Amino acid sequence: MEICDSLSIGAAIENMILTATEHGLGTLWIANTCFAYNELVDFIKTDNQLTGIVAVGFANEAPAKRPRKPFTDIVEYR
Repeated sequence: MEICDSLSIGAAIENMILTATEHGLGTLWIANTCFAYNELVDFIKTDNQLTGIVAVGFANEAPAKRPRKPFTDIVEYR
């Protein structure tokens, strides 16, 4: 069940990031919240468990796209 929850959370975050990008916003997906977990929980005032954070705002840079691997290098048919 936890794996399904994680996959659903990842898909939801990806959709949030894509939508923000469509609106001209920059995003940063912070998957590891352990570095400041207590501070983050206090800041957003929640008792719920954090699984990730998405920072959203106006980007001050537009880095070049990273090179993509060829499709045949990442897909395997069985």
